[in-house]
Amino acid sequence: MNRVVPRLLALALIGTTTASLPVPPVASQSLPTVAANVASPPPAAATTRLMAQQGLAIALASNVLQNQLEIIRAAVSRVAGCSKLTGGGSSDSSDQGKASETSAAVTLRIFYDNACKSLYMSSRASTVLGTSVASVKAVTLFQGLDGHDLGTLTTSATATGAAGVTDLVGTGTFVFARKGVPVAHLGLACAVPSAVSNGTVKPFPCTGAVAQYFAALGESLGSVSPLVLSLSGSSTNPSKVSFSGASSLMAVGPKDLSVGAGPHGTLVLTGGARRVGSERTSGHAGGFAIFPPTPTGWTGTNKAAGQVFKIAVTDNTTRRLQGSVTTLATGQQLAVIALDRSGTGTIRYSGSSRSVAVAGWVLEG
Repeated sequence: MNRVVPRLLALALIGTTTASLPVPPVASQSLPTVAANVASPPPAAATTRLMAQQGLAIALASNVLQNQLEIIRAAVSRVAGCSKLTGGGSSDSSDQGKASETSAAVTLRIFYDNACKSLYMSSRASTVLGTSVASVKAVTLFQGLDGHDLGTLTTSATATGAAGVTDLVGTGTFVFARKGVPVAHLGLACAVPSAVSNGTVKPFPCTGAVAQYFAALGESLGSVSPLVLSLSGSSTNPSKVSFSGASSLMAVGPKDLSVGAGPHGTLVLTGGARRVGSERTSGHAGGFAIFPPTPTGWTGTNKAAGQVFKIAVTDNTTRRLQGSVTTLATGQQLAVIALDRSGTGTIRYSGSSRSVAVAGWVLEG
C-alpha cells in the first residue's frame, strides 16, 4: 500500500510529542536565510521577548509534531478506543469517513490524564496518503487544565519519503481564545530517518519557527531554530532525548511578518524580516512524550545580546515548569516564567508588576 505511511508510523511509535514547522534535509544543517538586510540590535525589552518566544517555541514544535504523527497513525490504523500515550496522557480517535482509498477524515483527541477524561487537544483533520507523500490539514482546539479554551491551531503539513528520510514540513497559525491578541504564525520541519536499525533511531534534525506581532513594541518578532535530536533507548521505548542547535535566527519585522516553507524543506520568515541575532540552544527530556518527565529542560544563550533563556520541568506529578530570562554577565532576572504541562501560565518582565499570559507555549504579549 503506502510506502510513506509505515515510515511515519515507525516514528509515531517512538512516542507522541511536539508542534508545526520545516527543516533542512539530514545532509544539510545550514540555517535558512530570511533576509539580506541586517537590523541594529533591538532594545533589551524586545530581545527578552525574543528569547522567551524562541525558547517556548521549542516545546510547542515538539507538541505539534507528535500531534501530526498521531493524526497520521489514526488515519492509517482506524482503531477506536482510549489508548495511553508514552510518558503520560492518553488519546482516542474516530473515523469520520473514508473519502477514497487514499483519503480520510479523522477526529483525534489527546488528554491530560490516562483515561481520556481531561481534554487537552481536539483535532479535526483530513488526510491524503500517497505512495511517497502524505498530507494532513487539521484544525486543533487547545484546552487548559481547567477546561477553558486556549486557542485554535490551523496547520497544513506534508510528509515526503525519499532516500531513506521522511521529511515532515508544515506551517500553521495559532488564534488565541482571548480576543485582541495578534495571531501567532508557526512552522515545523523534521527530517526523520525512515530506516529503524537495531531498534534505534539515528540523530535527526527538526526546525521550529515562530513569528508574532507585539503591539507594545510596535513590531513583530520571529525566529527559526534548527535543532538536532538524539534518542537513547529503543525506537519503541526511548528513555531520553537530547537536542542542540549551534545557531538559530532571530529577527524583527513589520506587522505582517509570517512563517513560510522555503526550498528543499526549509522554513523561512516572510514579510520583511530583519536579522538581529542568533542563539545557541541545548536541552534534554526524560522521554519523547507530550508531557516529558524530569529531567527535562533546555537553555538558549545569546552571547551578543548577553541574555540566557532557561526552563525546566520541576515536578514529575504535575509536570509544571519554571523558567527565566536572565543577563549572561550577572544573572539578573529579566523575565520569570511559570507554566503548567500544557505550556499555559504567566511571564513577568523585569520592571513590571503585571504578569502577561502564556497560552499553549505562545506569548500573549
